Amino acid sequence: MRRCCSPPNPDRWTRSIAVPSRRAPLLIIAQVDDASGEVLQDVAERLHAIGARNVQVLASLGKKGRPGHVLMIDVPAQREEDVAKLLAAELGVWGYRVLESRHQHFDIRVQGRPVSVQLGEERASSWRSAASGSSGTGGCWR
Repeated sequence: MRRCCSPPNPDRWTRSIAVPSRRAPLLIIAQVDDASGEVLQDVAERLHAIGARNVQVLASLGKKGRPGHVLMIDVPAQREEDVAKLLAAELGVWGYRVLESRHQHFDIRVQGRPVSVQLGEERASSWRSAASGSSGTGGCWR
């Protein structure tokens, strides 16, 4: 039988606290029930100022169709406490989800070739005649 005054078990606490295994960037997902666009914009700017790399604000519907927002915040793990304080103080957020994240970059190379576009009365009139069904350039500019 368990007593109501038994001392807390510290082992149980350490298992319930989510501690990142490494200093990976975090993705914080917070639900905001009632905030105006101006307040959300101010909070987003302040999140960037304290180190957030990216802040997304998504519109959502909560229980009984109530409007709300979901914040997705990419932040270095060492800045989580600062983010938590800001969310609690400014938006009334008392809890949030934390995911360790990894940003995947694609290797994109821009390849281009020079393109010359010649505009003039002759091309424009040819296009107009093609669009109207008359004979002309065949209906496209090249």
